[in-house]
Amino acid sequence: MKIPLALSYRLLVRRAASSMLGCALVLDAGASPAADRDDGVAYDRTGRVAYRETHWRYAEGDSRLRLVLYRCADGRPFARKRLRWQQANEASPDFDFLDQRDGYREGLVSGPDGREVYWQPGSTAGERRAQVRLAPDSVADAGFDSFIRRRWDELATGNPLRTAFLLPADLAAVPVVIRRVPGVEPGAAFPGVRFTVELDRWYAFAVPALSLTYDQTARRLREFQGAVTIRDDRGKRQTLRVVFPAAAPSTATDGEIAAATAEPLTARCQES
Repeated sequence: MKIPLALSYRLLVRRAASSMLGCALVLDAGASPAADRDDGVAYDRTGRVAYRETHWRYAEGDSRLRLVLYRCADGRPFARKRLRWQQANEASPDFDFLDQRDGYREGLVSGPDGREVYWQPGSTAGERRAQVRLAPDSVADAGFDSFIRRRWDELATGNPLRTAFLLPADLAAVPVVIRRVPGVEPGAAFPGVRFTVELDRWYAFAVPALSLTYDQTARRLREFQGAVTIRDDRGKRQTLRVVFPAAAPSTATDGEIAAATAEPLTARCQES
């Protein structure tokens, strides 16, 4: 029987992130009266810095927003993501992502007729769009972090939790299962709580799970390991370790956020 690896592979390379949390899977979207900032560093398997990412979180009316800049190792930004959380979509924020290097785009938008997902693999390719129905606990992009924090006590018991994760490339959501890993990994740099995210299908064994490690006390994401949306300099998918600092987020100003929103994106991180 032929195993449909294409679907399961795309599950691991799309953001919530790092981008699921990292790029996708990233930091807590919890409400805060003041704007704040966090920085993360993505490393490849050799320990080389693949890119850096900066997250600004702030409020606008009843919505919580996040702006993310992905930077080359030398500091120049090459990709940008914007996310908007509202009470009705706690785990599936609206978002839009653009990688200026090749024109890759993906996102989720809400409108009067419902929610729409879009995906464009590059600037020379056409965009695909479709209406999508997401259950209240379905996850999109960095909504994974909101989901884990909201269900922390349930996950802490060791019981797996199941939900659906939006894949923009497939214009649909697929089932995933989240589990807590008992104990602390040998050699871990800090005492943490680790969760894995796997495709909830019989062929999930064919794809490595994503791993998210949280600070046990602050319940803040400290490390993400797995495939990410951000591609390497040759346009290939990559598996990375994204590390966030132990320190609490720093305060950000409106001017800083405005500058990051308008900062031009580079089309190349390094010379060929």
